[in-house]
Amino acid sequence: MISLVSIILVLSSFQNASGRYIFDFKWGTSGSAEGEFDGPQGIAIDSRGNVYIADSSNDRIQKFKHDSTFIRAWGTTGSGDGEFSAPVDVAVDSSGNVYVVDFANHRIQKFTSTGTFLRSWGTDGPGDGQFENMAGVAIDSSGNVYVSDAPRGKDRIQKFTTTGTFITKWGTEGTGDGQFRGPQGLAVDQSGNVYVTDQQNHRIQRFQLSNPCPTGTSQIEPGVCFVTKWGSFGSGAGQFNASVGLGLDSSGNVYVTDQQNHRIQMFRPDGTFVRGLGSFGLDNGQLRFPLDVAVYSPGIIFRDELVYVSDSHNDRIQVFFWEPDVHSGDGALENATQTNGTTNHNQNVSSNPQYEQK
Repeated sequence: MISLVSIILVLSSFQNASGRYIFDFKWGTSGSAEGEFDGPQGIAIDSRGNVYIADSSNDRIQKFKHDSTFIRAWGTTGSGDGEFSAPVDVAVDSSGNVYVVDFANHRIQKFTSTGTFLRSWGTDGPGDGQFENMAGVAIDSSGNVYVSDAPRGKDRIQKFTTTGTFITKWGTEGTGDGQFRGPQGLAVDQSGNVYVTDQQNHRIQRFQLSNPCPTGTSQIEPGVCFVTKWGSFGSGAGQFNASVGLGLDSSGNVYVTDQQNHRIQMFRPDGTFVRGLGSFGLDNGQLRFPLDVAVYSPGIIFRDELVYVSDSHNDRIQVFFWEPDVHSGDGALENATQTNGTTNHNQNVSSNPQYEQK
C-alpha cells in the first residue's frame, strides 16, 4: 500500500521537476466537412471542456468535446444574424454563451452553446461601439466583454456589457505604455487583470481596471491602470515575432502564440518566461503560424493542463501536455514531437524558423 506521505512526495517531485511538452493528439485537415478546417483561428474552451474553433475561411464555428469528438457547427457566409464573414476569434462566458469576432462584418455576435443566435452589436467605424480591424475577444468573471480593434491611429481595447452596451475604451497607436500597434489576443484572469498581445510591438501588456489605480501602476484612462509589459522582437526565450493569440491556465500562467517563430511560450503573470513548445513544420508537435491557444485541465493526476493550439496553416488543432523529466531544463524552449505514435524524448531546442506563406 502506498502511504499518503509517499503520494505527497511523488506529487512534489513532479511539480518541481523539469521536463518537456509532449504531443498528445490532433485533429483536422484541410476542407469544409465536419471536423475539417480552412484557416482555424480563435479557440476557446468552456467549463465542461467543450472546444470552440473559429473556422475562419469556412465562415463557421465548430464545437468539439475535449477529446476532438465533433458536436456541431453553425454559420455560413453572409451578413445576416448567425452568418459570418471571416470569424477570427471566439470566447465563452461562465453561462456557456459564445461570443464571436465577425471580422469583415465589423461586429460581435453572441450565441447559446448550441449555436442559437442571441444578439449582435457593432458597425464599421472608429467610434465607440464601432469596429475596424477587429482581432480578439475575452470575457471577465462578471460577463463584461473586451474587444481589440485597430482603427487608423486608434489601436485600442473596448469594453462592453454582456448585452453590448459600451462601457469604456483605452489605447491609441504607439509604443508607449498603454499604446498599441495591432492589438490582437485578449485574456482576463480571475482578478480582473487584462492581458493584451501587442502584435507589432512584439510584446504583452497587462492592465488592471480600478479607480483609483493601485500603487505601482499608472493610469492610462480613468479606471484603467497599466501594470506591466514584457517582450521584444526576436527569437529568443521571451521574445516574439508577431505575438497573436493568448490564453491562461488555472494558475494564471500566460500562454502566447508567437506566430512567425512558430511556437507557444508560457510565462508567469509578471512576464517571467517559464517554457515553450514548437518549431516550424508539418509533423506532430510542429507548427505553422499558430494563431491561438487555450488551456484545459482534465483532472488527471500527475498531468498538467492540456494545451490546445490552432495550427492555422496546417489546418488542424494540436494538443500537448507537460511531461516532467529530470533530464531537461525548465528554462529552455522544448520541441515536442511524436512520430508514428511513439513519443520522441530527444528533441533539440528549435532554431529560428523560416517565414513561409501557406
